[in-house]
Amino acid sequence: MTSIPPQETRRLLVVDDDVDLCELLELRFSSKGFDVELAHDVKTAVGKLGRSAIDVVLLDLRLGRENGLVVLREVRQRCPEVAVIVLTAHGSVETAVEAMRSGAFGFLLKPFSDHELLQHVEHAVEASRLRREVRGLRRLVGEGASGDAIVGVSAAIQDLREVLSRLAPTDATVLLLGESGTGKELAARTLHAASNRALGPFVAVNCAALAPTLLE
Repeated sequence: MTSIPPQETRRLLVVDDDVDLCELLELRFSSKGFDVELAHDVKTAVGKLGRSAIDVVLLDLRLGRENGLVVLREVRQRCPEVAVIVLTAHGSVETAVEAMRSGAFGFLLKPFSDHELLQHVEHAVEASRLRREVRGLRRLVGEGASGDAIVGVSAAIQDLREVLSRLAPTDATVLLLGESGTGKELAARTLHAASNRALGPFVAVNCAALAPTLLE
């Protein structure tokens, strides 16, 4: 794991209705050099988005009677480069799947160990800063923040761009279907350019050109 230089401030937003837990996490992460902000409800959490360059959000899915997924979706819409780690004592497969589909970076069940949580947060900081770096590089080369290489103004093209932008920050496996010449590889390249792997290579393999024995 590549460490963040100590002179760089790492900013963490903790969203949990458990005041004692929030204060404990603030003490622990402040001692590790993090700049920590706290929120105990959806309104306060959403209000803090965009005010500072937050790297990671630690989010409880149950905020009293409120649903933490509302905050997760707001983060994905307003600050898509920010990584969100979901913390909950009410874990289930369905909840985890819903959180990951909504763009969560990770999912931890309470109680969790300090080492496990810190490791997740360190990885999330790296992911957030890589996303910001990629976005900055795109601006320098004139691609724009979305890395949009697909031209067109029709409703179908706009829907395609919107779907690709929602999928890009996730680790979901994507299957692109369409007739020959409709732009499947272009869509794949656009998806790759907007993803966390944008600095890595894009490898296109023409399976139709391979003999069955070679492909096997």
